[in-house]
Amino acid sequence: MIALEAAIRAVHFAATGLVFGSFVFLLCVAGPVARDDGGDRLHRSALHLAGWSVVAILYSGFAWIAVEAAAMRGQPFVDALDRAILTAVVSDTHFGRVTALRL
Repeated sequence: MIALEAAIRAVHFAATGLVFGSFVFLLCVAGPVARDDGGDRLHRSALHLAGWSVVAILYSGFAWIAVEAAAMRGQPFVDALDRAILTAVVSDTHFGRVTALRL
């Protein structure tokens, strides 16, 4: 379970970094290139990467909450996917409130 949580967290943080990096790239690199060379393809590629990274952030964030719910309840991962358990984790724990705020 620890390895699964570590993998999900790694995906979540990597995707967050990609979104941030994509927009910094668009502002600092692609903007000047677009003015000089018409870098429309470069701009679309960076936005495409950012869009898929946002999808990865959402899915990995929800998976992270589910893994934490399983760990808190001491249940297998599949059993912790109950709506009542996930709601309790999100609303009644500091981890859940912070994660929900970040998502």
